[in-house]
Amino acid sequence: MIGNGMAGMRCVEEIVKRRPGHFKITVFGAESRPNYNRILLSKVLQGESRFEDIILHSLDWYRENEIQLYTGEQVMRIDSGQRMIYTASGMQTEYDILIIATGSVPFIPPLPGSDKKGVISFRNIEDCGIMTEYASRYRRAAVIGGGLLGLEAARGLLHLGMEAHVIHNASYLMNRQLDALSAGMLQKELEQQGMIFHLNRNTQKITGTTRAQGLRFEQGDRLAADLIVMAVGIRPNIRLAEQAGIRTGRAIWVDDRMQTSEPGIYAIGECAEHRGISYGLVAPLYEQAQVLAAHLCEQPTSDYSGSIPYSQLKISGVHVFSVGDIQAAEAEDIVQQYDGVRHTYRRILATNGKISAAILYGETAEGTALVEAVRSGQSAETWIAAENDSNNTSINPADAAAIALSPQSVVCACNAVTKCAILDTMTQLQLETADEVREHTRASGSCGGCRPVVEALVRCHAAGLTQSASAADESFPEVEEIAAICSCTSLSHEMLRRQIHEQDWQTAAQVMQQLNWTTRDGCPQCLPALDYYLATHPLMQFANPAYAAADTFEIKTNVQLPESRYTSSAPLLPHSLVNTLPGAGSLCIVSSSFSASLLLHADPVLLEQIPDSRDLLQQLYSRWQKIVPAAPLHIAAAIHSTGPSAVLLYDLAVCSSPAGWEVYAGGSSAGSFRKAELIALMDSFQEAIRLLSLCLHYYYEKSWYGEPVWQWLERTRLLHIREQVLNRYYEQNVELGQEGAISHEDDANAVPFLQRTM
Repeated sequence: MIGNGMAGMRCVEEIVKRRPGHFKITVFGAESRPNYNRILLSKVLQGESRFEDIILHSLDWYRENEIQLYTGEQVMRIDSGQRMIYTASGMQTEYDILIIATGSVPFIPPLPGSDKKGVISFRNIEDCGIMTEYASRYRRAAVIGGGLLGLEAARGLLHLGMEAHVIHNASYLMNRQLDALSAGMLQKELEQQGMIFHLNRNTQKITGTTRAQGLRFEQGDRLAADLIVMAVGIRPNIRLAEQAGIRTGRAIWVDDRMQTSEPGIYAIGECAEHRGISYGLVAPLYEQAQVLAAHLCEQPTSDYSGSIPYSQLKISGVHVFSVGDIQAAEAEDIVQQYDGVRHTYRRILATNGKISAAILYGETAEGTALVEAVRSGQSAETWIAAENDSNNTSINPADAAAIALSPQSVVCACNAVTKCAILDTMTQLQLETADEVREHTRASGSCGGCRPVVEALVRCHAAGLTQSASAADESFPEVEEIAAICSCTSLSHEMLRRQIHEQDWQTAAQVMQQLNWTTRDGCPQCLPALDYYLATHPLMQFANPAYAAADTFEIKTNVQLPESRYTSSAPLLPHSLVNTLPGAGSLCIVSSSFSASLLLHADPVLLEQIPDSRDLLQQLYSRWQKIVPAAPLHIAAAIHSTGPSAVLLYDLAVCSSPAGWEVYAGGSSAGSFRKAELIALMDSFQEAIRLLSLCLHYYYEKSWYGEPVWQWLERTRLLHIREQVLNRYYEQNVELGQEGAISHEDDANAVPFLQRTM
């Protein structure tokens, strides 16, 4: 890894999390420091954080993960033919895989005098140190650039006691992200804080003899200043790639898996150019890191298709949000609201009838919902209708926006924390404040831009609004379902599974010791659950004996069972290893392991009328024969001539209808009759089997030990399951680019293959 910055180290973090110990990792960083959060440099400058507070990976973290880190080591050359890199100190290092994450360098305009002492950029912690030093000796500073970075630097200089002048070449601040009205509100607020603005000014020269002493403008006027901070933009750092013959444009060209033009060399972050775009914001860089890490670890993943960048100003007391192209000629206003008393402004634009851009000032909690709307191309008509509905309630707009977010909406883009994760953590740990949420989830712990959304979620959770009808698709556990597994521990099933899957524990004894079990040897309630969550740990799936080949693989025909077995008066489904649907006979594929069973039943009429049904069902079986189900699992497939009544008693089922093929989940005949619920209607049997496989995977991924499908469905909620499974289906459809296969992975990867759509 060339680069010890945020994008590169996020990728390394994902790699060691996914396949710990698999790679020998070496990192070269030009700075003589561990990885830190550059987004928070403005917080350090403004006195809200110390450098120690913004370190992302301590030196101990590198050692614990057996990562060789070379700080203060500049890589000078890449030899892609020999797969070697060469550093300034003379080191030569061979690589199998090389990731270039060199970031960007500040753009210094070619002004006369720009090389003088006292002219700096605002890019790293050393720049913060220089500003602090100058503030102790001098009085006046000039910041060239009225964008996000320039305003944050100016606010920091004010905190240091300097007189901060901001020079901008446009008629209003942040002219790429704001309109004149919102920029005017921002300027007024910052002037009250002490900033002085010089708009419509083009700098001609930096004056001074031995050091910078001021600016001369093209208009002829001058400004005295002892420190000049350049904040006019960045340029991707692509020198190494260019010298190595790697294809570059504005930045290093990469494909949808972050692969450069050279085999074995990848690029991510500000130095990468994807589909003609080079991103300079943290959320897209982290998305790239996750895609690349999954690809290198040979784990299924969606390809990177680009990001929706958005801007949030990180100045204490000022909340500004912007997404999309505000200046687009074809965009038209659908909402524009200004409140001079509350000092809030809200403008939402649409292009071709779809939400395309927005500005929020003062109240920015709605920002996450707007990013989602722009990303999905939500229709303006739908947005306005939803807004009118919320206006008829007493809920304030910020809370209404938070409630309306889907469970999987990413609230904190910097740390990839979803709304569901926040609410689930609040419920599990009984959190009551936004600071507690930040401590336990990292949401709002980086740039702080999502803080208003987190605060809105905290308010709504405390008021019980996250359980209202408008948020019916929430998937975090109800109060009665988060009780401790047993008296040996205070942990619920969800908390125990999460703890085990995040650690490298291999035995129940290790888990009980690390998680402070009150009884040394456990009890009959917790021990099976411990064994199950250990067995289903992603790293132990194929090492555990429970994942051996299936006990039985049988095809049975002409097996008669009385139809009364499936009536409501006697709905008990037999748990033997051979079962049939009502009718003359059936195909029965059986797998049993770990004291649970996976049984697949097929109507013989289906096998006769659908030519490839037998092959597809056998494919389904081969994909899932190695899983450890949370509870005995019965899956059925039937043709409509048999009637769906029996099918609806199964955990998962597929049956035909006049409109297509229906996929059901949550049936039960154990103890009391429960009819399965419709997940989706598909056009073909093949598509229905693929969707059923995705539903099976989601159950495997999210269920608790001993929890049958119907209980999992009630806890997780039908709408949420339907949304998740269909999203994964359509994402997989795009990746496969073809019909006819349950997946494009080898059968050896039976369990993980569907993680490609996670």
